[in-house]
Formats: sequence, C-alpha cells, structure tokens
Amino acid sequence: MFIFDLLFFLVLPYVIWRFGRDPLGDYYAILLSTAPGFLYSVYRFFVLKQINIIGLFIISTLLIRTLVDLFSDSAETMLWNQVYYSFILGMIFFISILIQKPFSPLFHCGYFRVTRF
Repeated sequence: MFIFDLLFFLVLPYVIWRFGRDPLGDYYAILLSTAPGFLYSVYRFFVLKQINIIGLFIISTLLIRTLVDLFSDSAETMLWNQVYYSFILGMIFFISILIQKPFSPLFHCGYFRVTRF
C-alpha cells in the first residue's frame, strides 16, 4: 500500500502539475493535481470499511479543502484560501486545547502515545 500512497499522493500530482501547467494554466493544474489523492483517499476509506473519528476527519477535511479550491477564482486566490483555511483549522484546535477538550484526531489515535521511561 505504501507504493500506492506514493503514487497517488506524490507522483501523479507532480506529473499533473508538471505537464498540465502550460496547457491548463496554474489554477486548473493545481486543482487537477489534488484529484488523485482525494479520490484515492475516498476509495481507501470505502474499501477498508472503517468508520472512525480519524477517517471521518480526514475525509471531511479533504472535502472542505476541495470545496475551497473549487470556489477560488485563480491559483493565487486558491493558495491564499488554503492559508486562511489552515489558520481557521489551527484556531479551532487551539481553542479546543484551551477549553481542555482537544479536538485533534491524534489524541484519539493509539499510535501516538507518550510513554515515560
């Protein structure tokens, strides 16, 4: 599965960006290069048939990010909208930590445990 992750999240977006930038333009090349990773994530989500907090969080953030990209007018606007979206998401996490109810999915994941020696 690691090979497919590299293919859909690294290789295909780079190839689409590299060879689609001139004929499509910056905006459509960026938008189209996000499609393989999004579609692969949705496919893996349904193949594994696991519905958990982390999976729903990943799918929802991918969906929101894609919608933000679609509503942008140009490549520069798309990049700025992603900065704003990341800032808002970071503020939500920060506020949830301040009220001592962390929203981060990493807190619910058993892979990241802090242990003392």
